[in-house]
Amino acid sequence: MKRLATLTGILLALFVPLTALAADAPAASAVKQLLALELPDEQGKKIAIRQWKGRVLVVNFWATWCAPCKAEIPEFSRLHTAWQKKGVQFVGIAIDKRENVQVFVDEIKVSYPQLIDNGKMMQSLRALGNDMQGLPFTLLIDKKGELLARHLGSMETKELEALLKTATARPRKAAGGKH
Repeated sequence: MKRLATLTGILLALFVPLTALAADAPAASAVKQLLALELPDEQGKKIAIRQWKGRVLVVNFWATWCAPCKAEIPEFSRLHTAWQKKGVQFVGIAIDKRENVQVFVDEIKVSYPQLIDNGKMMQSLRALGNDMQGLPFTLLIDKKGELLARHLGSMETKELEALLKTATARPRKAAGGKH
């Protein structure tokens, strides 16, 4: 257990320059707003992000015109399949046209939901801590809806898996008591 705590501390220390933790009040508010959204999927069906409450969420903002975005999605799809039974849900939010996303998703066979920008996502990216409004941009949100990490640019598989291990290993609060 001590090794896990030490490893977690090292990973977070290395990851802090590229991420921010939940202590960032404006980002925490923006995460709550994000989790309250209902966005259309690539077929136009409205999807409520709150349906995944209680799961660790990996929210990836991307676009079909963004080469690094498209390059990481097949690996995210593989990770989603591998981690889904451990309480992890990947969600893509495309800053793009629905038709473009539909073609890409059909071609790549993405294993997780793809939602489409409501026209306000670029503005939301700044509130979430992405001042450059660059893509890809990935958030890791814990089971309680708190921001654990954010990452601008392509994300390495090992880095994301280490964060997922930490997020899924976090103890749950016991009913009626503090943990």
